[in-house]
Amino acid sequence: MDKTINPQDVSLSYNFNAFQTTKKVGDPVIVSETKVESITFLGEGVNLQGTGPQYYNVVKSGGGWKSFQFNVPTYNPQDLVSQSVVDMNNTTVSATFTEGSDTKYTYKCTVNSIGTFRLKLKYKVNGVETTVLGPSFTL
Repeated sequence: MDKTINPQDVSLSYNFNAFQTTKKVGDPVIVSETKVESITFLGEGVNLQGTGPQYYNVVKSGGGWKSFQFNVPTYNPQDLVSQSVVDMNNTTVSATFTEGSDTKYTYKCTVNSIGTFRLKLKYKVNGVETTVLGPSFTL
């Protein structure tokens, strides 16, 4: 405001919250890691998809496969804690996982029932165990 036109002080108030912090201007900002592990559905068909243990091929009861990929920035087989199949109530169901040259070293998963399920993987990221659930699929 121009003090020559309106020489009186004007009281203003603002709503804000002040927080005391130990950070100072110029301190580096540390960004926490975001969860980047996921399981994606690749499709279904008569041929296995993928090569290597990041891929899961679920046997369809009528023949063929439902294929999934486990996505993690740097895959290390020693960091895979467990793998299972769960129903929509997150209850583990009977399933077997095998891998070998006959499946291009992907995991072949045979679910011993019918219904709607999800892959559930436990994997260590930087030494911390995390659980990753895949999208639902129906057999």
